[in-house]
Amino acid sequence: MDHFSSVVDTIEQAILISEQTKLWDAKSSTGFTQGTLQQDAMNICENVVRTINARMVDVLESSKLLKTVELPVLTGSLTAKADAIMDALYENTESSFGSEVSDYGIIAHESQLKALSRLAAKQGFSGEDAIVDMLGTDIAYYNGEDKGVFMLAKRFTALSFGCFRHDGENITVVLSRDGDSQSHDLEILGKVFVVAEAATTIKMGTGSATAVLPVVKRLKFTKTEA
Repeated sequence: MDHFSSVVDTIEQAILISEQTKLWDAKSSTGFTQGTLQQDAMNICENVVRTINARMVDVLESSKLLKTVELPVLTGSLTAKADAIMDALYENTESSFGSEVSDYGIIAHESQLKALSRLAAKQGFSGEDAIVDMLGTDIAYYNGEDKGVFMLAKRFTALSFGCFRHDGENITVVLSRDGDSQSHDLEILGKVFVVAEAATTIKMGTGSATAVLPVVKRLKFTKTEA
């Protein structure tokens, strides 16, 4: 009798994060308000998160677990583009990994944020979680080159933060002085592993075979009319 078992391993390649920003003396000397300080902190965090996501997309793109579906180029109004993205998400769920969009984590390019925000507003969703509420699942954004929308089956994928140094901290923040430019350099360092190499081992008699499961689907809106 054949025997099936599943296992999820860490992709061998780790993502090393190094995000740096300048803290200018001139700005510090004029003082921060609570609002500007909070906004600067949020901008730094947002850049770090999108850098992590962009690096993760690079890792996933070269992984055996990725299945790519090519779809027509997004055209028309913001709402039309968002509708096309939504339709593609619902049409490309896999019953083996989750039949609902809520069974997947979504990673989209930052250029699609505006279209999805517009659709969420038209559907009556508001606030900073409007798109999440519309989708019924988490969505993250990446910067750099647009490589498509990624659907990650939640039961088989995750991010694991490793310790960059030996002090037990997952994220390291380094502040150093740059006297030449009259500023401080704030650098955020980290190491992330993508846990997503899902495979099924099929045992048949005295032998066995391993089949990699495509638990990440990429939707590429690049198809043009012939």
